[in-house]
Amino acid sequence: MAQQSQLLTQFFASVDEFNNCKSAADYRNLAKYYDPDAQLHEVDPDPKTGVRPRHDGRHGIITYLAKTQPARLPRFWPALPVTETPANSDTATNASLDGTATYFDCTTNPPAPDPNHPGQLLSNQPFTISFHFEFTRPTTASDWLVTKGNGKKIL
Repeated sequence: MAQQSQLLTQFFASVDEFNNCKSAADYRNLAKYYDPDAQLHEVDPDPKTGVRPRHDGRHGIITYLAKTQPARLPRFWPALPVTETPANSDTATNASLDGTATYFDCTTNPPAPDPNHPGQLLSNQPFTISFHFEFTRPTTASDWLVTKGNGKKIL
């Protein structure tokens, strides 16, 4: 069996840390995984515009996570295989990961009213997303940092 790349090892460690977050401080601890200029799109679109909001910069991403996610406690479980580009990223300084995952949100709160369907609640059931993350690092001995992150519900 082939050894898992440094990128996949770090990615799965960061996913585990994300999935164990319970407080604003826990989400702030994720800053170490983001490039200072990173961009991250939310999974869920804004109910009024249908656009998935984007958060810019490590500070903006961590502020968003720390302020909004402790009430929702989202969880993210990538399915195997995850496609790594280049296939052997251990010798690279830029790489990406693509795949699908089960995503679950609102684990601590009841579902909110659906603004598009009066009288109905938004689902708080797990759903499948596609994801794409881009990474960089200054040298092959450095830790990987997310530069772009995008997860979108698969309809």
